[in-house]
Amino acid sequence: RKLWSDFRAQCDSVFALREQQFAAQDIEQTANQAAAETVIAELEKLQALNGQAFLDDAHKVDELNQQYYAIGNLPRATRGKLSAQFKQLSEALGNKGSSERQQIKDQAWQAVFFASNSVRDFEWQKIDAEQATEALTAASKSCPSAAKIALQAIQQRFDSPAHDINSQQKNESLLLQLCLRAEILTSLNPPEAYKTERMQYQITQMSQGLGQADKIDANSSQTYTLEWLSIGACLESSYAGLWQRFSLCLDAMKMS
Repeated sequence: RKLWSDFRAQCDSVFALREQQFAAQDIEQTANQAAAETVIAELEKLQALNGQAFLDDAHKVDELNQQYYAIGNLPRATRGKLSAQFKQLSEALGNKGSSERQQIKDQAWQAVFFASNSVRDFEWQKIDAEQATEALTAASKSCPSAAKIALQAIQQRFDSPAHDINSQQKNESLLLQLCLRAEILTSLNPPEAYKTERMQYQITQMSQGLGQADKIDANSSQTYTLEWLSIGACLESSYAGLWQRFSLCLDAMKMS
């Protein structure tokens, strides 16, 4: 009886210690669950942000990821759900930075093109100088560094507008040549009416020893866009067709 009593006492001590360990583990895992839920809630707040507001706080994503990975074991009942939530948010936010930066850049370029179109309307005397100035000012507030040169060129067009027909005809020739160059670069066919001009342009280039030296690269779209924006208004009746040809070339450059 004494040996049995001693044995039971030892077992009770072991069981009591185990229960204490289980209780401590439950407390720890409950605290870990609360910490994980806090991290996930912060990630969800970041996901709700857009534009510059998100970019200003984007550095928090890495910090929150590190906090989550430092959390210990989670309760078995909620471990799978919390891990899936965290993984989905972390991956989405990892891709959001580049997409938000690109969206801001696209919006800024849209403002630049709007300014260019406004100056062109001013050159065609469809709007007054004040309206064109407002568009230029708006574009300058969000102008990306890559487009500052273009905005300066647009400003120069505004300062020396092509109001007269002779200037517009000269600009039309420049835009037409730019279209031909872009179509040669991208291997796109010009409209039937311009195939002869394209052939003559290529022959002239070859006779001057230039040939088709240009190759599409990462900067082609930007280089040609800047050149397009720097050319003043052509005849209004010709612009839509020229822009349609040129925009197709820009799309081809971006896809290459």
